[in-house]
Amino acid sequence: TVTLTVSDGALSASLTVTLDATGGTATVATGGGAAVDGNGTASVTVRGTVAQVNAALAGLTFAPAADFFGPAALRVSADDGTTVAARTVAVAVAPAADTPSVSDARTPEDTPT
Repeated sequence: TVTLTVSDGALSASLTVTLDATGGTATVATGGGAAVDGNGTASVTVRGTVAQVNAALAGLTFAPAADFFGPAALRVSADDGTTVAARTVAVAVAPAADTPSVSDARTPEDTPT
């Protein structure tokens, strides 16, 4: 579990945070007042006050791509209009067994001739 928050010592009125995921997608919480573009994709942009952006980031989830395992990353860039700060968070995706399923299984003896 990773908790991600941003802060702005300059107390700018607005902040833009970009999340770029490799090996999966990022999703943030909505409804906290921040404008969110690209939610559920590999590139998500969140705009708003520091409080609004942090409310969106509080619901951040990373979903690996189907059948992906290995090293992934989430690059976080914060821009207050004056300064850009960026960090990369490493994500280790463990392999998971896909559950097989069968639908409408028939054997030759079940099929009328």
